[in-house]
Amino acid sequence: MLNNKYILNNFTPLDGDYLAHILEKQARKGWMLSKYGNMLLHFSKTEPQDIHYAVTFFPEATDFDPHMSEGQETYIDLCAAQGWTLTATKGPMQIFQTDRTDPVPIETDEAYKLQAIHGAIKKSYLLGRVLLLLSMLLQLVTQWQNFQFNAFSMVSSNTSLTLITAVLLLTGYLLFETVGYFIWYHGSKQAVAEGKPCLPTLSRLRNLLLAVPSGAALLLVTVLLLDATSANARIYYLLILAATISIFVILSILLKWFKKLGWDGKKTRNTTMAISVILSLTLCGGMVWYLTAFDLRSTMQEQMEEVTDFPDPLLTLYDLTGLIETAPSIRHDINTSVLATHTRYSEDGVEGSLEYHTLELGWNWLRELVFDTMAKRYHFTDRENLIRSLPYQAEKAYMYSTESGHYRLMILYDDSIFYIDTDIGIVGLQLTWLTMHIRK
Repeated sequence: MLNNKYILNNFTPLDGDYLAHILEKQARKGWMLSKYGNMLLHFSKTEPQDIHYAVTFFPEATDFDPHMSEGQETYIDLCAAQGWTLTATKGPMQIFQTDRTDPVPIETDEAYKLQAIHGAIKKSYLLGRVLLLLSMLLQLVTQWQNFQFNAFSMVSSNTSLTLITAVLLLTGYLLFETVGYFIWYHGSKQAVAEGKPCLPTLSRLRNLLLAVPSGAALLLVTVLLLDATSANARIYYLLILAATISIFVILSILLKWFKKLGWDGKKTRNTTMAISVILSLTLCGGMVWYLTAFDLRSTMQEQMEEVTDFPDPLLTLYDLTGLIETAPSIRHDINTSVLATHTRYSEDGVEGSLEYHTLELGWNWLRELVFDTMAKRYHFTDRENLIRSLPYQAEKAYMYSTESGHYRLMILYDDSIFYIDTDIGIVGLQLTWLTMHIRK
């Protein structure tokens, strides 16, 4: 028979009442809280008991303090005089329990309770979440810039799509947490001013939504490993994951050690932060070294490979020139994601060069967005580049010649986008033949 039980510790100072409810429910089932850990709540098997719990906050206390302050000890003694026994502490949080049938509430002043919760949130949680939210917003800006640079590659890469999905999920979750907290705080502040209790905290919903960040991280890691192009790339991702987990473990061990040494909270906090920065920079440096040492920068990117066996190409240099070359250099590559298939051909010959892309994408709005984005990138959007007489069945088309003598053509169909770049001039008859050939 198991004598121990563990529950994931995903509670914040906003969840004090909900946490007390969970602990009371476990006690009635015969499980008593034995340890309040960083990641898990530890329970020991006992006889079912009707225990009352209360969660309070002492904002001046932090995880970095080796000992309780005099004010915190006085507060605990006052609670003990009312029959409340201290069960566990975690930073600014204190958990009390009593077996009295009708205990005297520890906190009856709603205004004090609100300020204690706000102080604990502001000191221990708010800054980190705001910084993480800013980081996610910056990542979204970066991904949008990447999309503008090469939309074809992004929508046809499961790794890119998963990264964007994970960032969007985390951004939405952090917005819910951060903005939701301020809405609750100001609403509760107004309610208290009117002599009413604080607003409900929606802790059940918040705990359900905590599956979002962990699910997003798991999804990203899984797709990265499955979509990796080589064994070295998989090892690279696994090393990053292991190193990240190791940093948290090392910091946790060091924090406990500093407390045992009796360091004050300020010294412990500053030293821990300095070490975390050093470890993070070391991780970044190691990532760069590994990428360089095993030349993963090329193997992890989409590459066109020269092949001898490939599907019949949409267009060849022979189609444009009528000149036969015995051994042209032809490269071919296909990238497929859950959204799109991106096929690329590249041919180099004595008479010229040719590169074309086809992107098959089912979502109309996304296909048009990709087309317009890539048209801007390749400077198609000037009026004089628009083909007035649309090619065969095309919805939109652009063509222009560069100063270097290259001819570029982009065509939007109801299910595909075509981009062609060649240094062979495309005349009207060739354009008509080409677009009819595309739609066969």
